[in-house]
Amino acid sequence: MDIDVQLDALGLPTRMVNTLKRNGFTTLGDIARCDLVALLGPGIGPETARLLRFELDRRGIVHHIPKRHFIKSYG
Repeated sequence: MDIDVQLDALGLPTRMVNTLKRNGFTTLGDIARCDLVALLGPGIGPETARLLRFELDRRGIVHHIPKRHFIKSYG
């Protein structure tokens, strides 16, 4: 999956361009509604998942990102 990520000042994704999506954009709301692995691909680390959880919580967006979810995959 080819994703181009635009980050804010904190390094959190604000807009992710995904060429496989019809409208071309994945938002924080999309992350909250979908499986994070399906949107971002394998290899996302626990710190990134924590930052995404924090940002979604801060904005009051309901999500299903578990506290311990990802282990980086190299290969």
